[in-house]
Amino acid sequence: MKALVSIIIPTYNRAHIIGETLDSIANQTYSNWECIVVDDGSSDNTKSLLETYCSKDKRFQYYARPKNHLPGGNGSRNFGLKLSRGEYIHWFDSDDIMKPNKLELCVEAIEENKKDLVVCNFSILQSETKTINLEFDNLLKFLITDGTINTPMCFFRKEVVEGYAFNETLVRSQEFEFFTRLFGSKQVSYSVIKEPLSEIRSHEDSITGRFEKGNKDTIASMLFAKFSAIKYAKDLDVETKNIVNINFEKALWKSLIFRHKKLYWKYLNLYTRESNDIRFVKRMRLNILAHLFFKFNRGGQFIRKYFIH
Repeated sequence: MKALVSIIIPTYNRAHIIGETLDSIANQTYSNWECIVVDDGSSDNTKSLLETYCSKDKRFQYYARPKNHLPGGNGSRNFGLKLSRGEYIHWFDSDDIMKPNKLELCVEAIEENKKDLVVCNFSILQSETKTINLEFDNLLKFLITDGTINTPMCFFRKEVVEGYAFNETLVRSQEFEFFTRLFGSKQVSYSVIKEPLSEIRSHEDSITGRFEKGNKDTIASMLFAKFSAIKYAKDLDVETKNIVNINFEKALWKSLIFRHKKLYWKYLNLYTRESNDIRFVKRMRLNILAHLFFKFNRGGQFIRKYFIH
């Protein structure tokens, strides 16, 4: 009997496009799967659509996110993991499409190479030739320097992710934080499939898109995720640690630009306790004075242009 693959999909108001995602799963050459769709409180006809799929194919399952999990894709992913029965876990998104042989190739790669994880490439629907250069020898370093490892790229042995959960309080950078914590706290063996096995839709209508980019929760999530990388990057090379500092600095600046100064001081103080980089701390303390002085003139425009991307 072939191993069972658990596909976990959070969704929110995607009735107009999730059908293509589910059809791509139904057409997989590997047939022993269960697809757990967790609804994060949709107000469209997602429920009726999913009930149709479930009635036609019992491998599809539909659940509403329970109240003991916070709103957002993180709570839905965590709840789906609790429900899963498979030997393998594949979190997927409700607006993306699997190539027909994706599950088959992932199962083959993880079993033949006896690995914990398969990282596979993807293409952007608007640009079929745009893929990621999956040339790396360290998962954590690649994640920090490239920043492109996401859930649809990863195919796990369930035992690897058991005991780990997505941080449900985060509304931005949650996948980055999860993978940083996972790859930074344990040794994960992996195989790479360079062939793009998923098609990703590039658009603004995301589950986390319900949160404004500059609000306090969004900035706090970004700061927490970028700060968490500092702890796990300590054993990496100097160049990678510098990238961690630069990304954290950009997040700090965003907290200033969007006038969340308390968050700025909170995370700068946390960094002060975590790091011995006195020059960085001094520079960032001077930067807040520069921000206050320049925010109403051309200097402020220069700061925004240089630091905010």
